Amino acid sequence: MVIIFDCCGKVEEAKKNVYTKVGKDICPAHIEKVWEKISEFVMNQMCTGRGVRIPGFVTFNYKIFTREVNQKKVVVERVPFMLLNEDLVRKYDLKSPRPAFNFDISEVPLNLSQITIESGLSRSCVETCIDEVLQAFSRALVCDTHIEFHFPSIGRLIIKYGEVEQYFCSSFMTKYAFGQEIVKDKSCPRLP
Repeated sequence: MVIIFDCCGKVEEAKKNVYTKVGKDICPAHIEKVWEKISEFVMNQMCTGRGVRIPGFVTFNYKIFTREVNQKKVVVERVPFMLLNEDLVRKYDLKSPRPAFNFDISEVPLNLSQITIESGLSRSCVETCIDEVLQAFSRALVCDTHIEFHFPSIGRLIIKYGEVEQYFCSSFMTKYAFGQEIVKDKSCPRLP
């Protein structure tokens, strides 16, 4: 069975936990709103030339490649990456593709204060929403062999039989002028 962590799937998977705070302290709409704001934050930071690190989960970054076409023309290409956290990879014995190079841009941690302000929720509510989804994701890694985590308007992180794959939305790739080397995903979840 495929577990899909899109806006609704994140909530449904989090609800399965006996100790969940979904329905008690937070509602499903809060989780959806927080993860939409996280996607917006990632897109804004990548637009300004910075990568984003969601602690304990994933890092968004890109590499800049330059190719000389001739003596006067140089083509600059940016290739994005979603890197799963090393601790998750080791803990669940996943095979995550690691680039053989260092990234050219700096990374910033996820700014919970900005997410709090933009979402209009309290800081504790935002932290609880993120924790609930990450706990549900960890439980899914233990129980299932095929998991998809959707980042609205960015792409999907797919874990199938221990292999980690990344797909980016066509609109995301063209909007931020990323290179064509990464597989594009035409059926990508969009922000409302």
